Amino acid sequence: MYCLYFLATLNLSAGDALSRCGAAAPGAAFLLLGRITYIDRTKGALIVVKPRCIPGTPMDIGGYAQRNPRFPQQTTGDQFFDEEQWEAYHQLGVRLGNVLSKANLDALAGWA
Repeated sequence: MYCLYFLATLNLSAGDALSRCGAAAPGAAFLLLGRITYIDRTKGALIVVKPRCIPGTPMDIGGYAQRNPRFPQQTTGDQFFDEEQWEAYHQLGVRLGNVLSKANLDALAGWA
């Protein structure tokens, strides 16, 4: 998909970049990579992280998800997280963020 925004072209791709990150089933992908071409022809990359429960999720996060079927897509209308909810989101974020290692981020320079 392409779009023009703020004098830049953005090409979003959910293909190979996602499958390399361990997303096996359709809809299980949690990273989206975008190629940005600015008006001056410089290039960049955009990483979008979508919260999803991935294989190997620890039991405490899985247990929270079973008790709260909307996790990790709960509404932001309730800003008062209890400790269990905060910890589930925090640990999920840590797990998803671990994919964004220095080596993977350095590789984006050639990908863009």
